[in-house]
Amino acid sequence: LKGDGESLAILLGNVLDNAVKYTPTGGAIVASLTPDGVLSVADTGPGLRPAEKEKVFGRFVRVDKTGQSGSGLGLSIVQWIAAAHGVAVTLADNDPHGLIVRMRWPRAR
Repeated sequence: LKGDGESLAILLGNVLDNAVKYTPTGGAIVASLTPDGVLSVADTGPGLRPAEKEKVFGRFVRVDKTGQSGSGLGLSIVQWIAAAHGVAVTLADNDPHGLIVRMRWPRAR
């Protein structure tokens, strides 16, 4: 993973913080990295509806279903740092419930 270390630490910290915040006790969080540069963080939290996935990267947007506190900036910051590093961030369902955050890094030259 190439880029500014401090910024990437914030990006990864925010993704992991969300996974921890929304995964219930006894749930699971799994991080994986593929050879082609896709880092995924999957959790077994409540997940997001399709309409929520479209807006969750906005500033101050919260779609909390668990009563957790937060500013609504975490994923907005993730998106901003990712864009600055050429990283594509996508959200997918983690069946039967939960969310997968996928971050695709550009190929190193």
